[in-house]
Amino acid sequence: MNRYVFRGMWMVAGLLILGGAAVLALGGGHAIGPGLAESHPNGFDFLDPKCELAPRPPDPAPADAVVVRFLGAGGLYVEWRGQAILLGPFFSNPEMVEFLRGPMSFRWGAIRKGLEGMPMERVGAILAGHSHYDHIGDLPVIAGRLAPWTRVYVNESGANAFKPFPRLRNRTEVLDDGEGKWVRLEDARRRPLPFRVRALCSSHAPHFDHVTLMKHTTEEKPESWGERRYCDLGAGQPYAFVIDLLDPGAVGAEDEAAVRYRIHYQDSASAAPDGIPTGELLDRPYDLAVVCMASAHLVDRYPEALIEAIRPRHVLVTHYDDFFRPWEERRGFVSLLSRRKAEAFLRRVEGALPAGGTAPPATAAACGPTDPGWTMPLVGEWIVFRSPDE
Repeated sequence: MNRYVFRGMWMVAGLLILGGAAVLALGGGHAIGPGLAESHPNGFDFLDPKCELAPRPPDPAPADAVVVRFLGAGGLYVEWRGQAILLGPFFSNPEMVEFLRGPMSFRWGAIRKGLEGMPMERVGAILAGHSHYDHIGDLPVIAGRLAPWTRVYVNESGANAFKPFPRLRNRTEVLDDGEGKWVRLEDARRRPLPFRVRALCSSHAPHFDHVTLMKHTTEEKPESWGERRYCDLGAGQPYAFVIDLLDPGAVGAEDEAAVRYRIHYQDSASAAPDGIPTGELLDRPYDLAVVCMASAHLVDRYPEALIEAIRPRHVLVTHYDDFFRPWEERRGFVSLLSRRKAEAFLRRVEGALPAGGTAPPATAAACGPTDPGWTMPLVGEWIVFRSPDE
């Protein structure tokens, strides 16, 4: 049997299970109950938020401001000192039937809507921790056409997937080559950015039971995106990132004195010790941990083991939204995520945080639930944090 057909059969079986489980979970609703979030003491309904998305803060931002926008799934915009990076931006959400039947397609309107309000001229690099379609599926448009001045950092699976796109070939760096080393991020012209990254070998949580779908490494083929199916893009080796925001005068990737803000980022939940920093990576405090709620209930002690190890000042909860809805409507929980599971996840975050967290967002609370130690933003919201070293 053709292995892609076999993989597709697994996908169909998995999605049928997901769909049935989602129906059973509907009784819990797409909400969290009272007493969890300080910003919404009576609870919060993600399908009916009754508040407006937090907008982009005034420009120019203060020198100590870390400007973040949640883009949906594992996607983030991170701006520091007037320059920015993107992590896993994806807006072309297929509906379930389209996902099963394919082929892949770009939704130009959704991509432009998703990027609206973001100063893309400030973005110098784009990264993804693994290469499922909902993390790299729009990069041929975003990096290839709309932001050709950016450099792209992905694993081998992503690099293979981009081979049919000449505009990306000379601007794609393979994370596997620099795993475990500090890399100073650069733009397409090799100009250094005020960011450095260290890729840590991680893993991807199961999608259901003990089954993780699309684990393979995408093969290097000449087919265009329109000739591929969504399940053809394999995760490859997943990575977590330690991302340091640097003083613009930093002399190189090893310049420890230049670090002003440290982020731990994951775009998939993982079981300890995968993706957890050790050794000298624990010598400096972590200011922000970006964690994934989807499938976290299927791995042991996530995110507690990570939070207890790095003791972040704040936690940003992501990848909970339904990426089978159009980007503008991504307010409900993804399949298999129920109210009970979401609440349990948030309680685990609170229980693991030292002193309940010490660095809430510097701006007014986002529309999404916010507590002193954690924020669960709605898709498209802007959040501002402050560097403690400034």
